[in-house]
Amino acid sequence: MDNVDNKENTPKNEILSHSVRMGRRTYFFDLKVSKSEEPYLTITESKRQLDQNTGNFYYEKRKIFLLKRDLPLFRSELEKVIECIDNLPELESNSKDEE
Repeated sequence: MDNVDNKENTPKNEILSHSVRMGRRTYFFDLKVSKSEEPYLTITESKRQLDQNTGNFYYEKRKIFLLKRDLPLFRSELEKVIECIDNLPELESNSKDEE
């Protein structure tokens, strides 16, 4: 992951923050603590968009929140999906584009 903010530069409830840029999207991984002292992970997708009416750019954001207790199952299921993706054969449309 590209950017890491140390604790000195983060808001009071934020423990750490990582970000990674992929094309027009940036993903933020923020580890925070709730008021009840429960750690949770926030994953934010930020995508640059063009407002067709004004011609100005804005950022569309989507967030998911994962409690610490939910992370093992989330990780397990994500790893299963990634493994399936890794085992997929090359799609024909990709090979046609390379010709």
